[in-house]
Amino acid sequence: MKLLWPLFCLSISWSVCRGQTPDTSVCDPNANTGPPSPPIPDLPDSWHVRVECNFVDKNRTVEVEEYYDNTGNRGKITEYEIGIGVEAIYSYATNELILVVPQTEVGNS
Repeated sequence: MKLLWPLFCLSISWSVCRGQTPDTSVCDPNANTGPPSPPIPDLPDSWHVRVECNFVDKNRTVEVEEYYDNTGNRGKITEYEIGIGVEAIYSYATNELILVVPQTEVGNS
């Protein structure tokens, strides 16, 4: 029984190390056969984006809005689904995350 624990740890370590390298039997990232990729664009120090995702097969819409402020070292993401918004406000300077979740009403019966 004492031998099983070291073997278990060794197999987990091997799996983690092996998982750090790409599986070239599926896709070889070094074999670029297409045209060269365009350069990565420069992003401004502060920006705002709104994305609406429509899942037709699930008859569902999700709206995500993100604000990023590099100067203030902070950001905010709001996700709306079924008319309910959940906010995540984060500070990179203090490594803090504040989640604002709406309170559900409990009916009086």
